[in-house]
Amino acid sequence: MRLIKAWLAVILLLILCSCQQNESVIWDHVTVEAFVIEQLEEEDGMYVFSGYQKVNSITYVKDNDREVKTRIRAIEDYYDQDGKYIETKLSTTYSRTLKNTQSNSSHTSEDFVKEPLTIHLDDEVDQATPFYKKTLTVKESEEVKEQVVRETKHLK
Repeated sequence: MRLIKAWLAVILLLILCSCQQNESVIWDHVTVEAFVIEQLEEEDGMYVFSGYQKVNSITYVKDNDREVKTRIRAIEDYYDQDGKYIETKLSTTYSRTLKNTQSNSSHTSEDFVKEPLTIHLDDEVDQATPFYKKTLTVKESEEVKEQVVRETKHLK
């Protein structure tokens, strides 16, 4: 009988642990974005333009009385100041902040690939105004979401 109880406890523990990694969280807010942002590097105490990155991202937020949970999935294509492609970073970040203590825990997973993967952003970037956020249609937003999830699903 003790052996059966021990096995049931182990099975219950495994089920509970697997549920925490599941995508079953019902998020309060989901934001899908496509934007371009400039990259700056410090040179002799000054920040100078060194290139830009094109980003497709999804931000998920769950906010309740006890905590705020966030998850960010992103595809970031990096370009030098001449517009030459460098690399792509795929990332997913989980964060949890307890409201009563303001303690925060987070985890980030990244991977790099050598092909541009962002979608619905202009191929050419205006050097004079390298930052812009694209207003996505409903269809484009769904396509960006599908692309980001597909490319980052292997990250834990």
